Amino acid sequence: MTFIENAHLRGLAVLIVLASHTDSFGMYAQGSLGVLLFFFLSGYVLSVPFAEEPREIMSMEQIRRYSVNRILRIVPIYIVLAAVTAVMLGTDFKWYVWNISFVKGWMHFWSVAEEARFYILFPVVMALLAFVRNRPLRIVVLICLVFFAYRYRGIHKIDMMDGRHVGFYFYMFLGGCLTCFLVASSSLRRWLDNGYTKRLFSLATALIFLFLFFSSSYMIKHLWHPIFPALPENFSMNGWRIPDIWLLLFVIFFFDFL
Repeated sequence: MTFIENAHLRGLAVLIVLASHTDSFGMYAQGSLGVLLFFFLSGYVLSVPFAEEPREIMSMEQIRRYSVNRILRIVPIYIVLAAVTAVMLGTDFKWYVWNISFVKGWMHFWSVAEEARFYILFPVVMALLAFVRNRPLRIVVLICLVFFAYRYRGIHKIDMMDGRHVGFYFYMFLGGCLTCFLVASSSLRRWLDNGYTKRLFSLATALIFLFLFFSSSYMIKHLWHPIFPALPENFSMNGWRIPDIWLLLFVIFFFDFL
Protein backbone atom coordinates (compact mmCIF):
# COMPACT_ATOMS: atom_id res chain seq x y z
CA MET A 1 0.00 0.00 0.00
CA THR A 2 1.45 3.36 -1.00
CA PHE A 3 1.47 6.43 1.22
CA ILE A 4 -1.23 8.06 -0.92
CA GLU A 5 -3.50 4.98 -0.74
CA ASN A 6 -3.01 4.83 3.03
CA ALA A 7 -3.88 8.54 3.29
CA HIS A 8 -7.02 8.04 1.17
CA LEU A 9 -8.27 5.22 3.40
CA ARG A 10 -7.52 7.17 6.57
CA GLY A 11 -9.36 10.10 5.02
CA LEU A 12 -12.36 7.83 4.44
CA ALA A 13 -12.27 6.77 8.09
CA VAL A 14 -12.21 10.44 9.17
CA LEU A 15 -15.20 11.22 6.93
CA ILE A 16 -17.15 8.34 8.46
CA VAL A 17 -16.48 9.70 11.96
CA LEU A 18 -17.50 13.22 10.85
CA ALA A 19 -20.69 11.87 9.24
CA SER A 20 -21.49 10.18 12.54
CA HIS A 21 -21.06 13.31 14.63
CA THR A 22 -23.05 15.46 12.17
CA ASP A 23 -25.77 12.83 11.61
CA SER A 24 -25.11 12.80 7.87
CA PHE A 25 -26.57 9.92 5.78
CA GLY A 26 -28.33 8.54 8.85
CA MET A 27 -24.99 7.67 10.45
CA TYR A 28 -25.55 9.21 13.85
CA ALA A 29 -23.59 7.32 16.53
CA GLN A 30 -22.05 5.04 13.89
CA GLY A 31 -18.59 6.63 13.96
CA SER A 32 -17.20 3.39 15.32
CA LEU A 33 -17.18 2.15 11.72
CA GLY A 34 -14.49 4.74 10.96
CA VAL A 35 -12.61 3.89 14.16
CA LEU A 36 -12.64 0.19 13.29
CA LEU A 37 -11.31 1.04 9.83
CA PHE A 38 -8.41 2.79 11.60
CA PHE A 39 -7.82 -0.38 13.64
CA PHE A 40 -7.85 -2.47 10.46
CA LEU A 41 -5.42 -0.07 8.77
CA SER A 42 -3.06 -0.23 11.76
CA GLY A 43 -2.89 -4.01 11.52
CA TYR A 44 -2.27 -3.84 7.78
CA VAL A 45 0.41 -1.15 7.84
CA LEU A 46 2.32 -2.62 10.80
CA SER A 47 2.41 -6.03 9.09
CA VAL A 48 3.96 -4.78 5.84
CA PRO A 49 7.62 -5.05 6.98
CA PHE A 50 7.03 -8.60 8.27
CA ALA A 51 4.71 -10.08 5.63
CA GLU A 52 7.62 -11.69 3.78
CA GLU A 53 9.55 -12.79 6.85
CA PRO A 54 7.92 -12.49 10.30
CA ARG A 55 11.20 -13.65 11.89
CA GLU A 56 12.45 -10.07 11.48
CA ILE A 57 10.49 -9.21 14.64
CA MET A 58 12.83 -11.46 16.66
CA SER A 59 15.71 -9.01 16.17
CA MET A 60 16.38 -6.79 19.18
CA GLU A 61 17.13 -3.92 16.80
CA GLN A 62 13.77 -4.40 15.11
CA ILE A 63 12.00 -4.55 18.48
CA ARG A 64 13.73 -1.35 19.55
CA ARG A 65 12.85 0.43 16.31
CA TYR A 66 9.26 -0.76 16.46
CA SER A 67 8.81 0.25 20.11
CA VAL A 68 10.35 3.70 19.70
CA ASN A 69 8.27 4.35 16.58
CA ARG A 70 5.02 3.38 18.29
CA ILE A 71 5.78 5.40 21.45
CA LEU A 72 6.78 8.55 19.57
CA ARG A 73 3.78 8.23 17.29
CA ILE A 74 1.07 8.41 19.96
CA VAL A 75 2.44 9.09 23.46
CA PRO A 76 3.75 12.72 23.29
CA ILE A 77 0.68 14.25 21.61
CA TYR A 78 -1.67 12.08 23.65
CA ILE A 79 -0.11 13.17 26.96
CA VAL A 80 -0.64 16.81 25.95
CA LEU A 81 -4.19 16.21 24.69
CA ALA A 82 -5.18 14.30 27.83
CA ALA A 83 -3.73 17.08 30.00
CA VAL A 84 -5.68 19.78 28.12
CA THR A 85 -8.85 17.70 28.40
CA ALA A 86 -8.28 17.14 32.12
CA VAL A 87 -7.95 20.91 32.69
CA MET A 88 -11.06 21.67 30.62
CA LEU A 89 -13.11 19.05 32.47
CA GLY A 90 -11.70 19.95 35.88
CA THR A 91 -10.82 16.33 36.65
CA ASP A 92 -8.33 15.11 39.24
CA PHE A 93 -4.82 13.77 38.67
CA LYS A 94 -6.02 10.18 39.06
CA TRP A 95 -8.26 10.62 36.01
CA TYR A 96 -5.26 11.83 34.04
CA VAL A 97 -3.06 8.90 35.13
CA TRP A 98 -5.74 6.36 34.22
CA ASN A 99 -5.83 7.75 30.67
CA ILE A 100 -2.14 8.24 29.95
CA SER A 101 -1.37 4.76 31.32
CA PHE A 102 -3.91 3.37 28.79
CA VAL A 103 -5.55 1.35 31.56
CA LYS A 104 -8.80 3.23 30.91
CA GLY A 105 -9.97 5.51 28.13
CA TRP A 106 -12.39 8.35 28.80
CA MET A 107 -15.10 8.70 26.15
CA HIS A 108 -13.36 8.93 22.75
CA PHE A 109 -9.98 8.14 24.34
CA TRP A 110 -11.01 4.47 24.46
CA SER A 111 -9.68 3.96 20.92
CA VAL A 112 -6.19 5.07 22.00
CA ALA A 113 -6.27 2.59 24.89
CA GLU A 114 -7.21 -0.13 22.39
CA GLU A 115 -4.41 0.82 19.98
CA ALA A 116 -1.86 0.68 22.82
CA ARG A 117 -2.93 -2.89 23.55
CA PHE A 118 -2.71 -3.78 19.85
CA TYR A 119 0.85 -2.45 19.73
CA ILE A 120 1.85 -4.65 22.67
CA LEU A 121 0.25 -7.78 21.22
CA PHE A 122 1.47 -7.28 17.65
CA PRO A 123 5.10 -8.45 18.24
CA VAL A 124 3.71 -11.54 20.00
CA VAL A 125 1.61 -12.39 16.94
CA MET A 126 4.55 -11.88 14.55
CA ALA A 127 6.82 -13.96 16.81
CA LEU A 128 4.25 -16.76 16.70
CA LEU A 129 4.16 -16.59 12.89
CA ALA A 130 7.97 -16.65 12.84
CA PHE A 131 7.86 -20.27 13.98
CA VAL A 132 5.64 -21.17 11.02
CA ARG A 133 7.89 -21.56 7.99
CA ASN A 134 5.15 -22.43 5.49
CA ARG A 135 3.55 -19.25 4.08
CA PRO A 136 0.07 -20.69 3.41
CA LEU A 137 0.12 -22.12 6.93
CA ARG A 138 0.86 -18.65 8.32
CA ILE A 139 -2.35 -17.42 6.70
CA VAL A 140 -4.23 -20.33 8.25
CA VAL A 141 -2.78 -19.44 11.67
CA LEU A 142 -3.82 -15.81 11.21
CA ILE A 143 -7.35 -16.85 10.24
CA CYS A 144 -7.52 -18.94 13.42
CA LEU A 145 -6.28 -15.98 15.48
CA VAL A 146 -8.90 -13.68 13.92
CA PHE A 147 -11.62 -16.22 14.71
CA PHE A 148 -10.34 -16.72 18.28
CA ALA A 149 -10.12 -12.95 18.90
CA TYR A 150 -13.63 -12.48 17.50
CA ARG A 151 -15.08 -15.43 19.39
CA TYR A 152 -13.79 -14.14 22.73
CA ARG A 153 -14.04 -10.41 21.99
CA GLY A 154 -16.27 -9.81 25.00
CA ILE A 155 -13.88 -11.15 27.64
CA HIS A 156 -11.72 -8.02 27.73
CA LYS A 157 -13.33 -4.56 27.72
CA ILE A 158 -12.09 -0.97 27.91
CA ASP A 159 -13.47 1.15 30.76
CA MET A 160 -14.73 4.46 29.32
CA MET A 161 -14.86 6.03 32.81
CA ASP A 162 -18.51 7.05 32.46
CA GLY A 163 -20.18 3.80 33.47
CA ARG A 164 -19.82 2.30 29.98
CA HIS A 165 -17.40 -0.24 28.56
CA VAL A 166 -16.43 -0.96 24.96
CA GLY A 167 -15.39 -4.32 23.54
CA PHE A 168 -11.88 -5.28 22.52
CA TYR A 169 -11.55 -5.10 18.72
CA PHE A 170 -8.30 -7.00 18.37
CA TYR A 171 -9.98 -9.19 15.74
CA MET A 172 -10.35 -6.10 13.53
CA PHE A 173 -6.64 -5.29 13.93
CA LEU A 174 -5.75 -8.93 13.16
CA GLY A 175 -7.98 -8.73 10.08
CA GLY A 176 -5.68 -6.01 8.77
CA CYS A 177 -2.65 -8.23 9.49
CA LEU A 178 -4.32 -11.13 7.65
CA THR A 179 -5.14 -8.96 4.64
CA CYS A 180 -1.52 -7.81 4.42
CA PHE A 181 -0.27 -11.42 4.42
CA LEU A 182 -2.86 -12.36 1.80
CA VAL A 183 -1.83 -9.50 -0.48
CA ALA A 184 1.85 -10.44 0.00
CA SER A 185 1.13 -13.93 -1.37
CA SER A 186 2.43 -13.97 -4.94
CA SER A 187 -0.17 -16.44 -6.23
CA LEU A 188 -3.04 -14.53 -4.65
CA ARG A 189 -1.58 -11.26 -5.86
CA ARG A 190 -1.66 -12.47 -9.47
CA TRP A 191 -5.31 -13.39 -9.02
CA LEU A 192 -6.10 -10.00 -7.47
CA ASP A 193 -4.37 -8.18 -10.32
CA ASN A 194 -6.60 -9.92 -12.86
CA GLY A 195 -8.98 -7.51 -14.60
CA TYR A 196 -12.05 -9.68 -14.04
CA THR A 197 -11.23 -10.06 -10.35
CA LYS A 198 -10.81 -6.30 -10.00
CA ARG A 199 -14.23 -5.71 -11.56
CA LEU A 200 -15.78 -8.34 -9.29
CA PHE A 201 -14.40 -6.68 -6.16
CA SER A 202 -15.40 -3.24 -7.45
CA LEU A 203 -18.95 -4.47 -7.92
CA ALA A 204 -18.99 -6.09 -4.47
CA THR A 205 -17.65 -2.89 -2.88
CA ALA A 206 -20.26 -0.74 -4.63
CA LEU A 207 -23.11 -3.07 -3.62
CA ILE A 208 -21.94 -3.14 0.00
CA PHE A 209 -21.82 0.64 0.30
CA LEU A 210 -25.17 1.00 -1.46
CA PHE A 211 -26.65 -1.45 1.05
CA LEU A 212 -25.17 0.48 3.98
CA PHE A 213 -26.51 3.77 2.61
CA PHE A 214 -30.01 2.64 1.68
CA SER A 215 -30.45 0.57 4.85
CA SER A 216 -29.63 3.49 7.15
CA SER A 217 -32.24 4.74 9.58
CA TYR A 218 -32.38 8.03 7.67
CA MET A 219 -33.23 6.35 4.36
CA ILE A 220 -35.77 4.02 5.96
CA LYS A 221 -37.55 7.03 7.44
CA HIS A 222 -37.37 9.38 4.44
CA LEU A 223 -37.43 6.93 1.49
CA TRP A 224 -38.78 3.48 2.32
CA HIS A 225 -41.61 4.51 4.63
CA PRO A 226 -43.12 6.97 2.08
CA ILE A 227 -42.84 4.31 -0.65
CA PHE A 228 -44.12 1.47 1.54
CA PRO A 229 -46.46 3.02 4.15
CA ALA A 230 -47.33 -0.45 5.46
CA LEU A 231 -43.85 -0.84 6.94
CA PRO A 232 -44.00 -0.92 10.76
CA GLU A 233 -42.90 2.31 12.41
CA ASN A 234 -40.16 0.47 14.31
CA PHE A 235 -38.87 -1.33 11.20
CA SER A 236 -35.06 -1.32 11.12
CA MET A 237 -32.36 -2.99 9.05
CA ASN A 238 -29.63 -0.43 9.57
CA GLY A 239 -26.46 -1.84 8.00
CA TRP A 240 -24.32 0.58 9.98
CA ARG A 241 -25.34 -1.29 13.13
CA ILE A 242 -23.92 -4.67 12.03
CA PRO A 243 -20.26 -4.48 13.11
CA ASP A 244 -19.87 -8.26 12.82
CA ILE A 245 -19.72 -8.00 9.03
CA TRP A 246 -17.54 -4.89 8.84
CA LEU A 247 -14.33 -6.92 8.91
CA LEU A 248 -15.40 -8.81 5.79
CA LEU A 249 -16.40 -5.54 4.13
CA PHE A 250 -12.99 -4.01 4.88
CA VAL A 251 -11.18 -7.02 3.39
CA ILE A 252 -13.25 -6.85 0.19
CA PHE A 253 -12.77 -3.09 0.00
CA PHE A 254 -9.00 -3.46 0.42
CA PHE A 255 -8.76 -6.09 -2.32
CA ASP A 256 -10.61 -3.72 -4.63
CA PHE A 257 -8.54 -0.71 -3.59
CA LEU A 258 -5.07 -2.22 -3.79
